[in-house]
Amino acid sequence: MPELVLRGVPRSLRHDAWWLAAIDGGEAPAPKGHPRQETTASAVRNPIVWPVLVALVALADWLFWNHDAGLSLPVFAAACLMGILGLTPHRLERRDRVRLGVGFGIAALPVAESAQPLSLVFLISASLTIATRLLLGDGAPLPRLPVLTARLALHLPGAAMGEVKDIAASPAARPHWLGLARNWALPVVVGLIFAALLISANPVAERWSIEAGTWLEETLFGSLRPFFWVLIALPLLPLLTAHHLRNQLDRPLPMPAMVVASACPGGGTLFTAASVTRSLFLFNLIFAVQSLMDLVYLWSGAALPDGMTYAEYAHRGAYPLVATALLAGAFALTCRRFAADDRTLRLLLMLWIGQNVLLVISSLYRLDLYIDSYGLTYLRAYAAIWMGLVAVGLASVVWQIARARSNRWLVAANAGLLTATLYACCFINFANLIAAHNLSRGPQDVDLLYICDLGPGAAAALRAAAPSSCAGYPIAEGPELSGWRDWGFRSWRIRRYLAATDPSGLRPNAGENPRH
Repeated sequence: MPELVLRGVPRSLRHDAWWLAAIDGGEAPAPKGHPRQETTASAVRNPIVWPVLVALVALADWLFWNHDAGLSLPVFAAACLMGILGLTPHRLERRDRVRLGVGFGIAALPVAESAQPLSLVFLISASLTIATRLLLGDGAPLPRLPVLTARLALHLPGAAMGEVKDIAASPAARPHWLGLARNWALPVVVGLIFAALLISANPVAERWSIEAGTWLEETLFGSLRPFFWVLIALPLLPLLTAHHLRNQLDRPLPMPAMVVASACPGGGTLFTAASVTRSLFLFNLIFAVQSLMDLVYLWSGAALPDGMTYAEYAHRGAYPLVATALLAGAFALTCRRFAADDRTLRLLLMLWIGQNVLLVISSLYRLDLYIDSYGLTYLRAYAAIWMGLVAVGLASVVWQIARARSNRWLVAANAGLLTATLYACCFINFANLIAAHNLSRGPQDVDLLYICDLGPGAAAALRAAAPSSCAGYPIAEGPELSGWRDWGFRSWRIRRYLAATDPSGLRPNAGENPRH
């Protein structure tokens, strides 16, 4: 249909009246070269964001500045999520809100036990997951929620910078300095004069003004407190506005070239059925030699060569063997598709993985021998947990091959196992465990310098075994509790034990109830 042109219509009217043309009762697009002017700063479009942001920053200042972290962490995280819930346009059903609340409570339990990096990871991860659900509503179903949460964490710094840039560039956000000067010059100048006169006539007001000036000088100009406020406000601003985040969360994350290559059906020129078969034959022979040596020297108690101790044999083998098992697991996943239709190849693959499981068990035994000789440390405790996870992960590969499970099932199962293990570790007082184990070996075999540096968490074990060995160290006095902000269930239990074993030499800290 030819375009109808009405001649004689003024050019300005033709140019400015484009909005009169409605398409199907909807909104017509702006003419070419003249886009519709929109406020780019999302915070300006919703002015409620600013008082919420200021309130959260003030709450963070009250909770954290000059205070140790404890229960204050989940309190602040809950306040941030409530702020996001109040500003998001999505409305969740009561059932969803209850589920999110229960999930947040489970994630906050490790912090309530003890504020440490691992428990903080669980709290931040759960808070970001709940924030993703609140920001996207039904656009964040449960199967996609972990991926969307990862995208939120990766895009959050860029979104914060984008919000700041939009606010700075938005015409609505630019103050009219001339108008402000004209409207506020007289009241501000005259008001300051009146205030100065009244303060000079009122000694109480004069003292308040001096204290306020001292506080401003110390907090705003003589400390890092303003930088702390900015550090809190920057990640909160995009979460409260969600302008940039909603646009970025639907963008897929770039996959590394290695992952893409491993997902290719061909698997590359090096991976063929013949090469995999020969590899498994060779690898089984090599691992059989190592397993036989472990059987002879570790399990049967045969004498080692002259000049070599079991501790040296254990230390040299524990960690490299775990790395070998990890590489073997990756190789097994890559070659699994070749064994799907070949029974012999499948048996070779399962035999090899079984030898890797035996290898990890031998590594655990090596580590146990080394701990018996030199004592327990943080690294050795973590290594034992890691070796156990590797052994179970390799066993799950065997189960996957036997039951023809998918790689997605394998990843989900091992991710769940890792998460559950780390969550359980949040409730283990490793410092007390290490101190109790090492002190039980006798005073002649204990590195007291290492024990005394374990920190207040090991105070209970030290009080039970060697109460006077670390005098003057923080471990001897136990953890400090100055109030509810830094309260932790573990610290409270330790102080209760110390007070019960020596009530005359220990008094509860401020904020503790001596009756409980």
